Amino acid sequence: LAAFLLLMGEPDEALRITAGLRSEKNLQRVETANLANPNAPPVIGEIDEKDELHSAAITWAYSDKTQLRMAYAESVNRPDFREQAPSPYLDPLLDIITVGNPDLKTAKLKNYDLRWEYYFSPAESVSIAAFYKDFTDPIEKTFSSGGSAKIITLQNALGADLYGLELDYSQSLGWISGIEWLNWLDEFEWMFVGPFDWENYNFAFNYAWIESEVSIDSDNTTQTNADRPLQGQSPWVANVQFGYYNPDSVHEWTLLYNAFGERISQAGVLGQPDIYEQPFPQLDFVYKRRFGDDWRLSLKLQNILNAEVEFTQGTETTRLFKPGYEVSLGLSWDL
Repeated sequence: LAAFLLLMGEPDEALRITAGLRSEKNLQRVETANLANPNAPPVIGEIDEKDELHSAAITWAYSDKTQLRMAYAESVNRPDFREQAPSPYLDPLLDIITVGNPDLKTAKLKNYDLRWEYYFSPAESVSIAAFYKDFTDPIEKTFSSGGSAKIITLQNALGADLYGLELDYSQSLGWISGIEWLNWLDEFEWMFVGPFDWENYNFAFNYAWIESEVSIDSDNTTQTNADRPLQGQSPWVANVQFGYYNPDSVHEWTLLYNAFGERISQAGVLGQPDIYEQPFPQLDFVYKRRFGDDWRLSLKLQNILNAEVEFTQGTETTRLFKPGYEVSLGLSWDL
C-alpha cells in the first residue's frame, strides 16, 4: 500500500523546485516448512514496516541550453520472497545453489546527485554528474564452500558508502554529411543499412567511475573481509550505443556495447577470499521493422561476442564459461 505527494514550484523562469513524499506500508511474510519433519514449527521471515521516503530537486536553467540540477531521494531495497526463505533454490544468473535468510532486513538508501547538462538540441546532450549514496543494511551475497558443496547465502551489512562521477554524451551524426569524402555513403543501401541520412543516426556514450566501501559487524558475521567494496559494485562501467531511427522509415536498429570493472560476486566467509567476477565485454543488437501502421517485428541478438565469463577467488579461477548467444524474435500488433 503506497501513497505519493508531489509539489512543484517555479519561483522564476529559470528555477524549478520539486519536493515529494512517498509513504509505503509493506507486509511481507514467508513461512518455510520442514519437509523432513512436518511437525516442526515453520521458519518465519517477516518484514512489517512503514517507510516515509522523501525527495527533493532544484533545477536551474541558467541559459537556453544549459542547466544545473541538484537532487535528493530516499529509497528502499527489500528482499524478495525466496531470499527470505531458508530453503535452497538455483540462482538464475550465477547457476549456484542459494539459501535464503529469514532474518534479512530492508536496505535503505539516501541518494544525492549534482548534475550539469548542456543540450545541443532537445535530443542531443552532454552531462557531468557527481553522486553519493548512503546505504543502511545493504543486502549482500556471501559464499561458503565445504568440500564439494558451493552455497550462496544472503546477509545484511551494517552500511555502505558509494560515490562517483558520471559522464553522458549523446548526439546525432548529422555533422558527418559535411565530410566530402564520405558523400558516397549518401547513396549506399544494403538490407536495412543505408541510405546514410546521417541526421537519423545517433551515438551515445556513458561512463561512470565509482568508489564504494562496506561496513560489516565483525562480531556478528562470518564474513572474511571487513575492508572491501560493496558486493556487486564495479569500480567503473562503460556503455556505448549506435543506432538508427527515422519516423518515416520502417527500419529501426540499435547496437549496444557494455563493459565493467571487476566486481565482488560473492563475499567470502570463514577466512575464504571474496569471489570476483572479472570484466568481459558484451555486445547486443536490436532490430525492429514496421509493417503498416499496426504490426511490428523485432529481433534481439544478445551477447554477440560470447566472451568468456571468469570468476576468481584469490589467485584461483573458480569458474570459467561462455554464456552462449541469445536470439529472440517477436511480433506485436498495436490496437
